[in-house]
Amino acid sequence: MHKLIAALHAGPARTVSAALLLALAASMAAAQGIDLGRLLNLPLPARQLQRMGEQQAAQQQCQKLKDWVSSAPAAAGVRRPDEWMKLVDDAVFGTHFGKTYDQLTIEDLRQMQAVLPECQRLGNMTPGEMQSVQMVWNPSTHANLSRQLAAQRGQRSELAGLQQELDRLQPIEADFGRIDAIEARGAALSRSAPAEDRTAFQARVDATRERIGVAVVRERVERAVAQSAGAEGLSELARLHAQVSKARLSAGAVETLKRPLAERIAQLGPAIAQDERSRAPLAVAGVDGLERSVAWIAEFDRRYQALMALAPPLAELRRDAVAARSSALESTQGALLATLRGARSEAEVASLLQRHLLAEEMAQGQGRVVKEEAATRSAALQRVAKDEAVFGRQPEHQALLNAAPTAQAVAVAAPAAAPAAPAAPPPAAPAVTRCDELAAHPDDPTRAAPGVADERMAVKAAVSACTDAVKAAPQLARLHFQLGRALLEAKQVKESIAHFERAAAMNHGGAYVYLANAYEVGGGGLKKDAAKAADYARRGAQAGFGSGAAVGSAGAPAAGNVLADARELREKYEDGATMRAVYYGDASALSAEKLYVQAYLLGQVELLAAECNSFKMTEVREFRSSALRSQLPKTENEMAQLGWQQLANSLRVAANAMKNPQSMADVANREQRLEDAPAMGQKDLVTFVTRHGGCGTAPLERYTRNL
Repeated sequence: MHKLIAALHAGPARTVSAALLLALAASMAAAQGIDLGRLLNLPLPARQLQRMGEQQAAQQQCQKLKDWVSSAPAAAGVRRPDEWMKLVDDAVFGTHFGKTYDQLTIEDLRQMQAVLPECQRLGNMTPGEMQSVQMVWNPSTHANLSRQLAAQRGQRSELAGLQQELDRLQPIEADFGRIDAIEARGAALSRSAPAEDRTAFQARVDATRERIGVAVVRERVERAVAQSAGAEGLSELARLHAQVSKARLSAGAVETLKRPLAERIAQLGPAIAQDERSRAPLAVAGVDGLERSVAWIAEFDRRYQALMALAPPLAELRRDAVAARSSALESTQGALLATLRGARSEAEVASLLQRHLLAEEMAQGQGRVVKEEAATRSAALQRVAKDEAVFGRQPEHQALLNAAPTAQAVAVAAPAAAPAAPAAPPPAAPAVTRCDELAAHPDDPTRAAPGVADERMAVKAAVSACTDAVKAAPQLARLHFQLGRALLEAKQVKESIAHFERAAAMNHGGAYVYLANAYEVGGGGLKKDAAKAADYARRGAQAGFGSGAAVGSAGAPAAGNVLADARELREKYEDGATMRAVYYGDASALSAEKLYVQAYLLGQVELLAAECNSFKMTEVREFRSSALRSQLPKTENEMAQLGWQQLANSLRVAANAMKNPQSMADVANREQRLEDAPAMGQKDLVTFVTRHGGCGTAPLERYTRNL
């Protein structure tokens, strides 16, 4: 202090250096309670000198804040709230202020708040830095940031514990498996931690995995190579090779570990390929040959798909098996197309493709032609299903479904130029099996035994007997149906559905009815589908299966109820015949009462124009005018004829009334029907639109187009 006073007396008081010395002295004097003006005998008021000292102290504090807030630079121009935690981190905050952030007192916060206006006046911080300082030193945010700081310390402490656990792991299987769990826990902890903490932890995990994983996986590889033999050993090598490829080790380590596996696979591959070649279907003939070939290739792929790149003889064998199919596919294309045209469901179409063609064959040549035919048939079946949902099956649908013979009736022999090998005869089945005695349905016209009601079935014995019977004679639809029925009673609903579908593919009426029940309630993994339920119920009735075949165990309604629902739906229309005729575009099915039909349909046109914007009002007026013009005579002769005809009709009505008074009631009823026609048409249209989802739906668009 005395040295400062001497320096002040030695030089002019107005120089810059003297001013700085004066400010520093004032600051020190204020801190010690000394009247610097009196001491120096200078003409400066004590209050001014004190203010100079306070300003100097504030500038020092502002510089400290500037250094602190700059030590954790923000990525953006304005600091985000999540970046404030970088500023209150113990290492950063303690370095600049000598204590941790949560050790600040209210007095500390208030003193800093008092300094901030001077810092803002000085302008030594950017707006973003100033915003961060104001928020971090705000008493209202101190408690929340302190809690977050405590949580961050806990996370770091637990992460440090996990890192220590990683360091203690040994190169054994159990510890290798432990790494993933530690990594998952660390990732959850560090999700809200600073990026540098997450990066450091992940680096420790990766280093530990490399240290332990290489040793553990090498031991696995050496053991597998030493023990490998035959097809099973080859498959195990392929599985381990795939595991090593997916291991989260360095690329160099993975390549080193895979090398002995690839070498051993190359040694075993030729012998395995030769053994498989002896059983491979390399002479394919006919549709049955295509099906057997597809099944063999699918099984081959399942076992050796991962090995073909490592064992060229196996890849060569598959190529030979595929090439052997080309001539058979060409010669049987006609039979496959005929089979597809006879398919009765989309599931049957998909099954035919899957059983007879490989995926790569569907993209080119004969296979592509077959696939396109399958797509055409599926589209037709979809259209039939949508149409049937409106008014049931129509003659045009039956003609479509009967356009080709069913799959069972198609001859699958190859042309004479390339005769197919004779198919093996189907296994003979006894006239009456134990399955028939235990599970035949009383309403099944194809049954071979009297039949057993659901509640009287010996379920366990029936399942066993019918399983054996189906294995012995899989071509008999009634056995699949009876096994499905037994499985249903055993509460194995999905398995029962599979056998019902097999039997239905062979046109078994009982299977149709049980599937109808399943689609009605959406059971056994099938989605609820009223259209399919009605279709299958009709097929069951057409096949002669007795109505009312209730499936008590599944809790589904009887098939008779499905048919009753369909009848009830048709009866909801005032004039279902006219509705169906319009929907299917069949003018010949319209009533002969021309005036009634015109009034009925004009009522619908007006409603569609008003509610669905399907017609313009100008079109409605034109329709009405056209209908009126069609009723008026066009020449004087036609007018005269119309007059005489109306007079004759009046006389005829009068004569009939004298003979039969009831005839007058009939005339009145016809007149009333004509008067009610617009309202009837509109009511039926409302029923139709409500059932099919409102305006803009496909059924209504079709109806409107035909209308």
